Amino acid sequence: MANAHQQGALREDFTPADLSYVFWFTTATLQATADTDPDAWRRGIAFLLDGLRACTVMEIRRSKG
Repeated sequence: MANAHQQGALREDFTPADLSYVFWFTTATLQATADTDPDAWRRGIAFLLDGLRACTVMEIRRSKG
Protein backbone atom coordinates (compact mmCIF):
# COMPACT_ATOMS: atom_id res chain seq x y z
CA MET A 1 0.00 0.00 0.00
CA ALA A 2 2.84 2.40 0.83
CA ASN A 3 4.43 1.76 -2.57
CA ALA A 4 1.15 2.40 -4.36
CA HIS A 5 0.74 5.66 -2.46
CA GLN A 6 4.31 6.72 -3.26
CA GLN A 7 3.88 5.91 -6.95
CA GLY A 8 0.66 7.91 -7.09
CA ALA A 9 -1.37 4.88 -8.12
CA LEU A 10 -3.58 4.66 -5.01
CA ARG A 11 -5.77 7.35 -3.51
CA GLU A 12 -3.86 9.17 -0.80
CA ASP A 13 -6.77 8.88 1.62
CA PHE A 14 -7.01 5.07 1.38
CA THR A 15 -5.69 3.49 4.58
CA PRO A 16 -5.12 -0.04 5.87
CA ALA A 17 -8.32 0.35 7.89
CA ASP A 18 -10.23 0.89 4.64
CA LEU A 19 -9.03 -2.47 3.36
CA SER A 20 -11.30 -4.24 5.84
CA TYR A 21 -14.27 -2.58 4.10
CA VAL A 22 -13.07 -3.94 0.76
CA PHE A 23 -13.11 -7.46 2.20
CA TRP A 24 -16.47 -6.88 3.87
CA PHE A 25 -18.11 -5.61 0.66
CA THR A 26 -16.66 -8.49 -1.34
CA THR A 27 -17.83 -11.08 1.17
CA ALA A 28 -21.33 -9.58 1.29
CA THR A 29 -21.54 -9.63 -2.52
CA LEU A 30 -20.34 -13.23 -2.67
CA GLN A 31 -22.93 -14.32 -0.14
CA ALA A 32 -25.78 -12.37 -1.72
CA THR A 33 -25.15 -13.56 -5.28
CA ALA A 34 -23.68 -17.06 -4.83
CA ASP A 35 -26.80 -18.84 -6.09
CA THR A 36 -27.93 -16.39 -8.76
CA ASP A 37 -24.72 -14.91 -10.21
CA PRO A 38 -21.55 -16.51 -8.79
CA ASP A 39 -19.26 -14.16 -10.75
CA ALA A 40 -20.98 -10.91 -9.67
CA TRP A 41 -18.19 -10.22 -7.18
CA ARG A 42 -15.78 -9.75 -10.10
CA ARG A 43 -17.81 -6.84 -11.45
CA GLY A 44 -18.06 -5.30 -7.99
CA ILE A 45 -14.31 -5.58 -7.43
CA ALA A 46 -13.63 -4.01 -10.83
CA PHE A 47 -15.74 -0.97 -9.90
CA LEU A 48 -14.15 -0.80 -6.46
CA LEU A 49 -10.58 -0.99 -7.79
CA ASP A 50 -11.31 1.67 -10.41
CA GLY A 51 -12.49 3.93 -7.59
CA LEU A 52 -9.28 3.42 -5.61
CA ARG A 53 -7.06 4.75 -8.38
CA ALA A 54 -5.53 8.11 -7.60
CA CYS A 55 -6.71 9.59 -10.90
CA THR A 56 -10.38 9.21 -9.89
CA VAL A 57 -10.23 10.94 -6.51
CA MET A 58 -13.31 12.68 -5.14
CA GLU A 59 -13.42 14.04 -1.62
CA ILE A 60 -15.06 11.58 0.76
CA ARG A 61 -16.37 12.75 4.10
CA ARG A 62 -15.50 10.44 6.96
CA SER A 63 -17.90 10.00 9.81
CA LYS A 64 -16.67 10.94 13.23
CA GLY A 65 -16.85 7.86 15.32
